Amino acid sequence: MFLDVTFGKEVLLNFRKEIPSTIPTVGTNLATINITRRKSVTIRELGGTMSPIWPSYYKSENNIMFMIDINDRTQTSSATCLLLSMLADDEMESKNILILLNKKNVNNAMSQGEVDAIFRLSDIISNAKQTITVQDCNLATGDGLIDIVSWLSQSNSD
Repeated sequence: MFLDVTFGKEVLLNFRKEIPSTIPTVGTNLATINITRRKSVTIRELGGTMSPIWPSYYKSENNIMFMIDINDRTQTSSATCLLLSMLADDEMESKNILILLNKKNVNNAMSQGEVDAIFRLSDIISNAKQTITVQDCNLATGDGLIDIVSWLSQSNSD
């Protein structure tokens, strides 16, 4: 079974390999990871600078992972606008969305109160046409990776 997912993170692209340095993605990355012996998933990572062309990629996918670095307060408004723009697209109505709050347990990360106030994820989820899951993680340490792989497996069970 070969399945597609859009918007990953370099750690996911290097699943079960050495953890890479965390530098922003410029351009795209593409990799296939094995979820089980018989199931693999292709992850296409598109950096934030590629957002003008995201629609040409995500419209053909069934599952979308949207990563937010909650340790980078300078990008929060941009991330919120990009997320809302993506979710508002009519062609996104039937997609499964996984919002990853990356670096949650880093010292300078936003508190849960800040995340709630800035992103208003509960409002987004309650008004969205999509199925949305939110997952805290720190992919540099591997925290949350098992839950992400579980979501990938369940979302791609058809």
